[in-house]
Amino acid sequence: MLTTIDVVIILVSMMFVIGVGIVAGRKKSDTAHGYFLGGNKMPWWLIGTAFVATGISSEQMIGTVGAAYRYGMGIANWEWFGLPCYALVLTVFIPIYLKNKVTTVPGFLADRFGPACGTIYSCMLLAFYVCIYTVTVALCRQPGVFRSDRWNFYFVLVLIVVGVGAYSIHGGLTSVMWADLFQCVLLMVGGITLFFAALGKIPGGWGAIVAANPNACTFTNRRAMKWRLSWG
Repeated sequence: MLTTIDVVIILVSMMFVIGVGIVAGRKKSDTAHGYFLGGNKMPWWLIGTAFVATGISSEQMIGTVGAAYRYGMGIANWEWFGLPCYALVLTVFIPIYLKNKVTTVPGFLADRFGPACGTIYSCMLLAFYVCIYTVTVALCRQPGVFRSDRWNFYFVLVLIVVGVGAYSIHGGLTSVMWADLFQCVLLMVGGITLFFAALGKIPGGWGAIVAANPNACTFTNRRAMKWRLSWG
């Protein structure tokens, strides 16, 4: 059950994120290039923090943590293997995209294979995000953040969607990236603080956790391996 101070912190942080996005949106360009690409004037540190914040959501904070608790630290390999993939994209493909002024995958497909191909890909991606990915993230976030009898499920869902949509539509990419900067700091500081605070509540600390379930504290998912071998 959330206390009053918990609710205040959650609401203040949400309002601050929305406020940062709306204020940042005042500097947006009136052109489509400025709205969707931020005018190509974003500093590297803002791009980096926005990249991290975009890749972290309730899918990681709740889903991945829950899976690690159930199956072990081997779940973390999913995130670790993202590093070489991102490094390959950043060092090899992104320079090629920038050189050829490729800004979106649909735009590239439209130039390479015709407008129909780009339109089909855009529609498929839009349907996927609206009907699958965004719904999953929003539904996971609601019980994890607002688990309280005083909050209506649909009210919280609409509040999150409207709040995020308000600054995203208002300022385009500029608003999104500056809001992501604050969210990245909030996620990093909050996540690290929560980890050590929770660890301090466990008698014996990390050593006690490892002793209680040694298999779960390794980066080899033995349960998944046994399941695969049994069906192989």
